[in-house]
Amino acid sequence: MESNAIRLGSKIEKVTIDFADLESLKKSSGFSRLYTIHTAKTNQMSQKLGFHVGGFCDDRGKGGSAFAAYLVGYDSLPSDAILCKMDSQYEYLPFNQEELDSLFDLLNDG
Repeated sequence: MESNAIRLGSKIEKVTIDFADLESLKKSSGFSRLYTIHTAKTNQMSQKLGFHVGGFCDDRGKGGSAFAAYLVGYDSLPSDAILCKMDSQYEYLPFNQEELDSLFDLLNDG
């Protein structure tokens, strides 16, 4: 299965997440309770790229990196963050390959 999301931790990496349902999201991300990430920074990414970028982290995590928090516009995060596409109902969706590559490049190039 191709990568379809981006994991932000101490680095930026392409990952494969199962978006079939909530349990699949949790299992494939390793998260126990999802907290939606939708910030001014993700909105700026969306405007630059032309598709809706959002994501989630683990509300019960043991601490995320300052780097990941900075990238999504928070002072801190409880875990790594997963960036994905979102629809108008704020449902988590996978990126296609072109979207994934565009966001990955944007995050790495600033």
